[in-house]
Amino acid sequence: MKAKTAVLLSLPVILLASAVQAIPGYPVLLAGPTPGFGLGRKFPAGEIYKSPKHVFTIVSPHPNSETFDFSGWEVIYESDKDNHEMVTFAEYDFAQTYRAGIVKKDAETVDLHAVARAAAISRKHQMGVPFDFVEESNVTTQFGEGSLRVYSMKGGSLDMIKRGADKPQFHDSYVAVLLVPHEGRILFAVTQDDNWKFMKKISDDDWKKFIKERVQAFFATMTLGN
Repeated sequence: MKAKTAVLLSLPVILLASAVQAIPGYPVLLAGPTPGFGLGRKFPAGEIYKSPKHVFTIVSPHPNSETFDFSGWEVIYESDKDNHEMVTFAEYDFAQTYRAGIVKKDAETVDLHAVARAAAISRKHQMGVPFDFVEESNVTTQFGEGSLRVYSMKGGSLDMIKRGADKPQFHDSYVAVLLVPHEGRILFAVTQDDNWKFMKKISDDDWKKFIKERVQAFFATMTLGN
């Protein structure tokens, strides 16, 4: 499992932009590396990330790094005026992403499934794969009640994985999404960790439990600014 860093940095991360086109009232988003954060640098785990527009802060997570030497997160930042701001912490070489952000709620009733899909897709190849609802639970967060969801993506692993004599290919994966409506906005966090499944060879139930715990711990570090 070996993704090329150059691909990560060159992708415009239109993933979210393309997904939200199906959500009425949601803008098309542009993306790029975090302003002021050099392309060759890595963001360490356990440090506070401040969004460039001072809308939120969040603590960069500690990766599941038992099977590799972690050197820091690639950071990708996306925004669109006052409608949306999001950061992605990515370690694609070892199939882990964490994402957090805020989307302005332009309607009284919002399709949370559409928002979850838009927030969860983090690689170009994931755009066309089946994105299926698996389970949902209500959770209490520092910003009020939220919806903790798990989705499955057929062929949606972050990188190609080689098993035995087979050619490397994208495998099925799970992603956990936490959505919290708050004061006219939706706060969200996302976790996908294929490394935990394929290196640990755990059951699907343990895999889902793991990413649900991780996304809640990640979201719990968020604070709001403006």
